[in-house]
Amino acid sequence: MAGQNPWVSGSLPKRGRRVEPNAKPPGKAATQAVQKLLRANQRNLLGRPLRAALLEGAGGKRWHGGKLVLAATVVSGGLAVLVAGLASHGLWLLPIGACLTLAGGYLVVKAGGDKPVAMPGMVSAEEAAELDAFLDSIAARLPPEVLERIAQLKEELARLLPLLRDEQRLVAVPMEERFFIRQLVARYLPDACRHYLDLLPTTDAPDEAARASLDEQLALLFARLEKVRALLQADQQERLSNHAAFLRGKQ
Repeated sequence: MAGQNPWVSGSLPKRGRRVEPNAKPPGKAATQAVQKLLRANQRNLLGRPLRAALLEGAGGKRWHGGKLVLAATVVSGGLAVLVAGLASHGLWLLPIGACLTLAGGYLVVKAGGDKPVAMPGMVSAEEAAELDAFLDSIAARLPPEVLERIAQLKEELARLLPLLRDEQRLVAVPMEERFFIRQLVARYLPDACRHYLDLLPTTDAPDEAARASLDEQLALLFARLEKVRALLQADQQERLSNHAAFLRGKQ
């Protein structure tokens, strides 16, 4: 058309179809980061390791590298004092050097890591460590609710076992209950989890009947621990009442 600006006349060209960029799969670092977050969440649901609870509650000691360095320093200082005393004929330095050397040697021997804590007829730290390792290896295959129930079981054990190191309290717990507690750690809890995992299908969701059975077994284990705790509480109450009667008899 005459008189029209050629730069603004006519129709616009058709817009080409937008080409979506190919989605790149997440990198290896991102995948590893997600896996670490999942593992951290599983461990949080699973609760603190039973072995750590036993060592804390039963008097287990943990010696760190700093104490080992201190022990070596004391030994070196003691030997240096001994050498100085011999070289200068300062006999008064010899007892000091000997004491320092012996003290440092004692610290070196003690700085050997965690001491195994064994309870009379109950659960050792090594047995608890085996349970912790097993639960950690299967945590990714268990539902979050199951992990929380297992954490409750471990916390109940952590409260009971240090109390049962007391011989007087241990008398209040029948042998059958003591055997049960040890087998709970060694067999009952691991076997319940193993049987559940053996029934899981490879592709579909977990079977509801299997999940219900596992929940029931965990509830039974927890109820049995509560029974032991009730026995201990009743024994303590009886001891308190007996002592009150004893004091009243002194009036």
